[in-house]
Amino acid sequence: MENKITVVFIHGFLSDKNFSILLTKPIEDLAEIKALDLPGHAGVPLGDIKDISGFVNNLSSFIKQNIVSKYIVCGYSFGGEIALEYHNNIFGDSNYLGCLAWASPVNGQLTLVSKTMHFVFKYFISANVFDFIKSRQTIQKLLLKVGLNIKNSNKHELITILDILCNYSFKVVETTKKAVFVFHKHDFIISDKNIKYIPKGIKIYVVNNLGHLPFQNCIKEVCNIIKNEFILNNSAKEVI
Repeated sequence: MENKITVVFIHGFLSDKNFSILLTKPIEDLAEIKALDLPGHAGVPLGDIKDISGFVNNLSSFIKQNIVSKYIVCGYSFGGEIALEYHNNIFGDSNYLGCLAWASPVNGQLTLVSKTMHFVFKYFISANVFDFIKSRQTIQKLLLKVGLNIKNSNKHELITILDILCNYSFKVVETTKKAVFVFHKHDFIISDKNIKYIPKGIKIYVVNNLGHLPFQNCIKEVCNIIKNEFILNNSAKEVI
């Protein structure tokens, strides 16, 4: 497989590109993996981003600078919203094949647990308390083990991102490019109510995973979906 498809992977809230690499490890021999740190994460300033379009513009710039082959855009959790919005706004790029949104609140539908966590973080954890928490190396190491990187996070920026995440409104534009959705069967963060907003005819997978954080079997299953839907798909044969 000489001319591999490129998988552009977008991490979720509070994560970084290292977690993206981990989530795509089962297909690293089948595709070129490109990952980026989103604004507001891993020390990258949020800047003047106020809505989802700011993240899409950032992703678009990354793709223009780094991708020259056929590619798909995949996103986990918040990254799935960005992938979907990129899908909705990319036109005329013959190299773009489609997107996959994984465990993503594509209509802003979160569970009560998630909403409670958001409320507590926003109103009851001060910036000083948050700075103290993120300065503890033990906490940093524990969080990194589950794909969370808060070392260089700014609470004000995180609140802005959370509001963007929760206020995202689902849509899929009519396009020949493929959109695929993956949800976890027992997700404590992302509500299964998101599924009912996805139009008929669009592929939806529900994988067996306890919680929002994907376990190893879940990662393998989702990577297998990426392989079958995009890498080995007819639309990708020309680059295999």
